[in-house]
Amino acid sequence: MRVFGAPIHALIGASILLTAGCSSQMPAPSSGLVIDSTRPVRSNCAIALERIRQAIAEANVTDAQDRPVAGFAFLRVNRFLARIGRRFANGRPGPAFEAWVDRLQALEREGLQVELANLGNADRRRLARTVAARGAAASDILEKASQCGQRARQRALATVAGRRRLVRAARVADNYSDTAQLLGAYPLTSIPVNLGWQRWKAQNLASFERPPSDQPVIGRVVEFRPPSSPATLNRRAVRSLIRRSRRSPLGIPEPRGASLQRLLHTFAPVWQVDVAGRYDKPGVPTWRRRAGTVYIDVERAVTFTRISHAIVDNKVHLQLNYAIWFEQRPATGPLDLLSGNLDAVVWRVTLGDDGRPLIYDSIHLCGCYHFLFPVSSRFSKNQAERNPTLKEVPAVIAGFKPPTGGQRVTLRLASGSHYLLSVKSQAPRRTRAVRRTYRYASESTLRSLPFSGARRRSLYRSDGLIAGTERLERFLLWPTGVVSPGALRQWGPHAIAFADR
Repeated sequence: MRVFGAPIHALIGASILLTAGCSSQMPAPSSGLVIDSTRPVRSNCAIALERIRQAIAEANVTDAQDRPVAGFAFLRVNRFLARIGRRFANGRPGPAFEAWVDRLQALEREGLQVELANLGNADRRRLARTVAARGAAASDILEKASQCGQRARQRALATVAGRRRLVRAARVADNYSDTAQLLGAYPLTSIPVNLGWQRWKAQNLASFERPPSDQPVIGRVVEFRPPSSPATLNRRAVRSLIRRSRRSPLGIPEPRGASLQRLLHTFAPVWQVDVAGRYDKPGVPTWRRRAGTVYIDVERAVTFTRISHAIVDNKVHLQLNYAIWFEQRPATGPLDLLSGNLDAVVWRVTLGDDGRPLIYDSIHLCGCYHFLFPVSSRFSKNQAERNPTLKEVPAVIAGFKPPTGGQRVTLRLASGSHYLLSVKSQAPRRTRAVRRTYRYASESTLRSLPFSGARRRSLYRSDGLIAGTERLERFLLWPTGVVSPGALRQWGPHAIAFADR
């Protein structure tokens, strides 16, 4: 098991950070916005922001993807932006610093928008009357928070001291319990855990050397393919798109709109799944209203997408993420430690500025089974295996050749466990596999799903976990300090190395 991204750092011995968030629940409202280093200043805006946070916390609809910045109630941060923030430790103003703060504000607005959507109608109306104006529409809450945030930003960041304080505060803690590791004698118990991971690799990685015709089939193989449009981009167009989207003071490539959709479509994989039951059919997480539980609507084949970023040799690179969801990992026996409700698999492409992939990787959203597929000469399997800082060497599959003209990456998934069995680059061809076309959806939509009537609810709890997806393995692996090992997690709160931290 590996932290989603840490092995890339191990592969190149360079500075790499993957976009992530915070798994801890949002802290209780503070006494006020910190405007200077000597006293908290309470204003109407400070009170309004505090009331908004308090209402969201009391309704238990806090979104855990990004973390509030302590002392700056108008900002949130993730691990990627926390790393970028180190550039501004001297507190000097400038376009790059302002662009960084813009992004922190954007995270706050996005998170708050999700939380307000999940707040009950009565609570939203009550909050609107409290923080905006008597009789104000609930939609005015977001605008009030934005206005207050802008005013607070101007006051809090007007000095070098204020800007330095923000850089220090814009941090995301890791996702391990010190208490659990202490009580569980972690230095000792992590040894058999790591040996178990090494044994799993020895038993399962041989499948990547087999041709597709030799892969085991329990049910029938179904290919879930991307739609036929829009048209894919050639390498020159990909390179141009990435470079154009990098035109910002921070140098972060971030294509938008139709350009992003074409880019995502260009690198979208084919999911080749051994379907032996409903639990092997990918679909859409959906709330079962009366029971308050989640099932997968398998009538809608969907691949959920998002972008993220990695820092390689002090340069930010674009990452394209694709995920499919399953209703369960079925039990293979009465004491199956790994079985449980829901399962999800992610495929990710990290792109270089030349339009070519640098590395591919895959992970399950329990934070398990992290595979790396290096395709650039800057990465090698030996670098990971010889890295002295790693106790838990990742699953690195060497020799994968990325697609060329007309080809797509085809991912073969096992029945039940949904383990990744093989990764091939191939053009569309006639096979015995049943074919279905999937559609795209933004991964962010899972943060606010229809629940009952006009009500909405996140797929995730306020701690970033998905209720009801707990696995029995948590009773065995708690000394690692990972909260509820095996349970599915929201993007960002991924503490997923058992023998490393």
